[in-house]
This record gives sequence, C-alpha cells and structure tokens, in this order.
Amino acid sequence: MRIPTTLAAIGLMAASALLLPAQPAQSAPPPRPTVGCANLADGGEGWADLYNSCSYWIQATVATDRGVITDCVAVPPKGFAKILFDGGVPIDAYECR
Repeated sequence: MRIPTTLAAIGLMAASALLLPAQPAQSAPPPRPTVGCANLADGGEGWADLYNSCSYWIQATVATDRGVITDCVAVPPKGFAKILFDGGVPIDAYECR
C-alpha cells in the first residue's frame, strides 16, 4: 500500500517540528528588585527617607555603605518616614521581620 505524497509530507513536517529546538520566548526585562514594601526614597550622610509602597503599616530600616543596618522605624501605608543614624550613606531599604 502506497501512502499519498501529501500525507507523507505532512508526516515529515510534523516529525521535523518535534525535533527542532524550541526558540526562547521573548520576555520583558526583569523588574527592578525590591525588598518587600520598603523603598529608599532619598538619603545622605546620616539620614534616609523611606517610602512604603504597600497599603499597610510596615517597620523598615536601611543598610549603609559602612555595613551598618540601622534601627527600625514605622512607615505609614503609601507614606514616608525619616530615619537618622550615626554616619554612613544609605544604600538600600529593608522591611524589619
């Protein structure tokens, strides 16, 4: 029994599609990393303004360029809080757990 040419061609195309490597999906660039709801809004030597991007109160702190993590402060929902510390420049904000 002879297979019609069209059916044979379809079978070959289907088989070759299974053997071809999948192309990577195009995706959007990764989002900027954040740590919970705490964000460093501004800062300088010995001070930082923290922003809470969530709709509930958080406790937050900052790490400084001197490797010090400061005490925690309360930050209101969608609001700001200032934190003062002894020297160093803030480099990132974190939620206190």
